[in-house]
Amino acid sequence: MVNENQALTETLKDQIVQSLLDYRESQNDSYSNLKEVFRHFVTNHLIIPMTSKDITDIFEGLDAKSNSIKAYITNFTNDGLIYKDDSGYLHKSQTDMVDIVVYLQNNYTEQLKSGKSIIVDFQQDFKSDEFLLALLKNNPEQLFKMFNEALVKSQNSQQKQSDNIIGIENLPNEYMCNVEDINSASLSKIVEFEGIVSIASTRKTVLKKAVYSCNCGNKDEKVFNNVITSSPDKICKCGKKMELNGSKSLYIDIQEFKLQQPVETMNNPKEPPKYISVFFENSPGIYSGKLNIVGIPFKKKQKNGPLYDIHVYAKSVVPVEDIVDNRLDKSKIKDITRISKYCIDNNIDLLDKLSELVVPTIQGYEKVKKAILLQQMKGAYGLTRNDLHILLVADPGVGKSEILRTISKLPKNLYGSITGTSGVGLTASVEQEKTTVGDSGWVTKPGLLVTKNGGTASLDELTVDKDLSSHLLEAMESQEIHIAKAGINVSLPAKIAILAACNPKNGRWDKSKGLIDQIELTEPILDRFDLIFDMNTGQNSELDAEIARKTIRNYNNGSEAIDTIVETTVTIGEDVINREFLLDFIEYARTLQVKIPENINEIMVNYYVAHKKKDNSSSVRLLETLIRLSTAFAKARLATEISDQDFKNACELFESSIKVREVNAPVKTVASAS
Repeated sequence: MVNENQALTETLKDQIVQSLLDYRESQNDSYSNLKEVFRHFVTNHLIIPMTSKDITDIFEGLDAKSNSIKAYITNFTNDGLIYKDDSGYLHKSQTDMVDIVVYLQNNYTEQLKSGKSIIVDFQQDFKSDEFLLALLKNNPEQLFKMFNEALVKSQNSQQKQSDNIIGIENLPNEYMCNVEDINSASLSKIVEFEGIVSIASTRKTVLKKAVYSCNCGNKDEKVFNNVITSSPDKICKCGKKMELNGSKSLYIDIQEFKLQQPVETMNNPKEPPKYISVFFENSPGIYSGKLNIVGIPFKKKQKNGPLYDIHVYAKSVVPVEDIVDNRLDKSKIKDITRISKYCIDNNIDLLDKLSELVVPTIQGYEKVKKAILLQQMKGAYGLTRNDLHILLVADPGVGKSEILRTISKLPKNLYGSITGTSGVGLTASVEQEKTTVGDSGWVTKPGLLVTKNGGTASLDELTVDKDLSSHLLEAMESQEIHIAKAGINVSLPAKIAILAACNPKNGRWDKSKGLIDQIELTEPILDRFDLIFDMNTGQNSELDAEIARKTIRNYNNGSEAIDTIVETTVTIGEDVINREFLLDFIEYARTLQVKIPENINEIMVNYYVAHKKKDNSSSVRLLETLIRLSTAFAKARLATEISDQDFKNACELFESSIKVREVNAPVKTVASAS
């Protein structure tokens, strides 16, 4: 409510009327029209909140018709110059187009120059802007129109308007929801949610603004705010059907997505997956990945009965991987850097400490856990790929599947068993299918490797289908999946780390045989794995006893929920480190860019040359593996340059794994559980 001291008095009304009369008389005839007087009123007098009646009363003193003033109020509200609060009072806009242009130019200079997408964190930058908050609630269409028009005005004259795309994420909590929460109460309201692309149509062209003409000479226009529910037919006043003027009409591209709610966000993960269809105007062409959607739900009637489907018209679509820093706040980053410095000052290996939290239910296998943690932080940018691929090999019952399932519960990761997966289920496919927009069309169906772009795929039973493993080659090396079918040629991102597990041939490990003889994978596949660990422990009574005790503890600490993570902590100084800190650390480490200093260059070169002399079959992939490992070790120190010790640690970890190139030599067990 407006404060009584600010309420509009009759005396103040009279003063405003006189001021407007003076303004009209002081202007030339060309500027004295009612619209300009109203604009002057909004700019100079609507500082005090007023009702619609207050404003019409004021303009009655200028002999203006109330219908005209109501029309101006509506138009100025739609244009974002004034807004209405929850109490029904009208206010002058606190933020206009120019303000947003300045904001974009000050904060997104590089993106504007390069043509990259701009992602606006709404709560971070506008949580105290009452005008934009009111606009978001009462007229979200206008808010997104303002941001898009501001983006165009922010670009220089040489920049193509289509180069940049603006996205808005992190709305106030009241608008955040999951797919399963969107229902009839959500219709026509703004919502924000995340979903994984299950089906993506090709881009289609639709009519956005239709220009009509009739033989009688009449002309008309019609703008379609929702292409799903609108019809382009137009009847003239004379009764005849008007003809569409295609050359003067406006056409845009639109794309349809079918999004699946991430399983980890479902109230009951055991229920069937929840889906919703989303439509996005002027889409750049998105075919896979996890998306952040801000949009407005609407209903579409089914053919039979009074039943409706709920869809979402998107105003902003942002790949989750593009959201900067994943909302790591300054306090979390401060804690991460403080604890990292404490470990360095006190000669504590933070990587070893954090490795204890990676798979808390498995005893031992320290090097395997450390390698998996490095995999989650990712390696060097600049190579063909920055993801580390790891293969775990052991007899049945060692705990490989448990490791894979635990890692799959980390954000952005997933679990998949080759026993229940097809080739296209692993990669992607293009199929013709009925879509909501149009009678039918070609759609892409991203597979397991594409849907979790940016994460880790835990692939179990890798050798069950030897032919299926060949589908991994392209994704493991180039981190893309190419599809060419029916004239459609798409390249889907598959920047994903592979954590795979398999049993030896015939179910048991034979150390007298070479790797290729007892793992039913081709040499090209094996060559793409950076690290291969034999997890068989051999005869070790002390370790077996520890594993047995751990198993009993897991049983006593377990719960009915199979996805429950055992809460384990480690102590560093006065800090108790838990799983949440581990996740924050991984997310922050991923943002670091690591360089190779000149003195490390020669050390790497000398190591590679020496290794090449011993094994002429070694390729440059060996060096790339060591670079990925070295940069991951540097990230574990929160460093931006590789040190001599980082490279030594990388070489040691690599040499503790089964060397991929020694495929025909008998294999030694070097990555034991201890």
